[in-house]
Amino acid sequence: MGASTSPVVHMLPAVLFSMAALWVALPLRWLTGLRCYYAAASKEGEAAARGGGRKVVKPRGRSARGGAAPSDDYDLGGAESLVVVPLSLPVAAQLTYRGALENLVFVSLLALCSLAFGLATERLLGWPASAMPPLLAFGLGFTSLFVLAQVDLLSPTTSPTNKALAVVWGVLGLSAALALHVLQPGGGRLLAWDLKRAAAAVGPLLNAAVKAAAEKATKKSLEASGAHVPTVVMPDSALQIALALAAAALAVLLFAPAQRFVRSYFLHMRPPEWGLDYVAPGALASAGLTLHLVLPLLSSLLWVRPMFQELFDLPDGVLVLVQAAALLTTAAAMAANLRPLLQRYLDRGLTGWYQLKHGSRAARGNKDDKRNLGELIRVHCQATNFLLGKAAVQALAPAALYLAFGLMLLHSALQPVEAGTLAAEAQALVESCVGFLAFWTGACWFSYSAGLLLPATMLPRSVALAACACLLLAASGRLPAAADARRGLLVDGGGPGCDTCRRVTGDGVRVRTDPCTDATVLGLLFKGDKVKHTCTTFFSSCGHDWAEVEHKGRTAYVADEFLKAC
Repeated sequence: MGASTSPVVHMLPAVLFSMAALWVALPLRWLTGLRCYYAAASKEGEAAARGGGRKVVKPRGRSARGGAAPSDDYDLGGAESLVVVPLSLPVAAQLTYRGALENLVFVSLLALCSLAFGLATERLLGWPASAMPPLLAFGLGFTSLFVLAQVDLLSPTTSPTNKALAVVWGVLGLSAALALHVLQPGGGRLLAWDLKRAAAAVGPLLNAAVKAAAEKATKKSLEASGAHVPTVVMPDSALQIALALAAAALAVLLFAPAQRFVRSYFLHMRPPEWGLDYVAPGALASAGLTLHLVLPLLSSLLWVRPMFQELFDLPDGVLVLVQAAALLTTAAAMAANLRPLLQRYLDRGLTGWYQLKHGSRAARGNKDDKRNLGELIRVHCQATNFLLGKAAVQALAPAALYLAFGLMLLHSALQPVEAGTLAAEAQALVESCVGFLAFWTGACWFSYSAGLLLPATMLPRSVALAACACLLLAASGRLPAAADARRGLLVDGGGPGCDTCRRVTGDGVRVRTDPCTDATVLGLLFKGDKVKHTCTTFFSSCGHDWAEVEHKGRTAYVADEFLKAC
């Protein structure tokens, strides 16, 4: 099977499977059976009652087990009771933002199936690797952000106050991301991404792309024609600003989904006493929603080197594989919680009805006000059901975003490349950029969720989770010293007696990402080559002493016995 046909071959089964899923209305069937609430006298409620819907007359007052009606409770006519209706497929087909939901599911299945089929054919049939799986995963990430913007920032159903608040969070996110890049905590070694190397890789990759496009257009080699492709150089600051802008977009678009999640999480964990017959939290669903809250934070901590990589002494290749697995696990947990989250969202129709019915004594004491209150209840139930499609997109888009990040990292981890090649630099660029964005996504999600839960009655649990995160971050300041002590770190001090120039004394000397023989090889040095020593040496690590050097704009390590002063 030729390499030129491999993209088509990789795409065809994925496209067919995804189209089949849409043909059988898989996204809508995912929602069928959810309980919807309608006022009994409304058009929907009367139709549901004729179709077998269950009428619910809730106990009045604060007791869920009956008792006398309080003196402030008056009959509201058709809004006195609700009809509980399972969501049917025809009704689901009329949901607002149905197209956004189906697009999100389609692109998710397309990216997932493309990578699975590509890996299967490469491993079992020996077919060449295709660039389509990571491109489709990138498209999935873009689609996730686009549909979130469509249902939130660009939607007339979102209040101007919420839009303004999201923009404020975006500005704060931009500032925080720029500060993170500029300050570089831990001297750039604390976080597991290398933006210097990533920025250095952009220029060669753009040059190669321009050259390939020009040769394809002219159908002849540029070297043979004597043409020259200008060298593109991207400064570190340009990539940092680009990633900071992406971080700001994530901060803006993740606020509304986190807000929606917190409301459903709170109702699930603290259901009203009168509604336990309908809003009954199951142990499995409670555990799933708690994982939904903490897994993004835990996955982000994998990019803090002292808290995982140095603690378990993992090489870079294994670390990327673990990070990809964590992101995919987070995506699976979020997708599995779609129905519980949406059911709690729909249960707001029930809780809103109860609060309106029992919340205003004066409104029910006046005949005209009572009629208006009944109409308000009917509108509230209709609006809750009408926006179910928006809530579904908000619940599923973060899962799709994590799926995109996980698929890109998984493809990178499972595609071995030769060190020092253009493919290795492209891989480093993807891992650094995706790593930063995945870390930022988890930090935003947990910060929003914990911050919104703090003022509520769930304060103890939020404080416990925040305390655990603070303890882990505090421990990260001690772990580097422990890891360095195991490896025997000696810092020369960089004073006047420190000679930073080193000359290579052997041929084919390997440059590695970490001071150990099982670390990833970044390239080779030959006799006479000069490197810049950082005046830091690791003694007795994996059987060698290792000099810390600068190699192609990043920190690397070379066995010290192959270096001498210039």
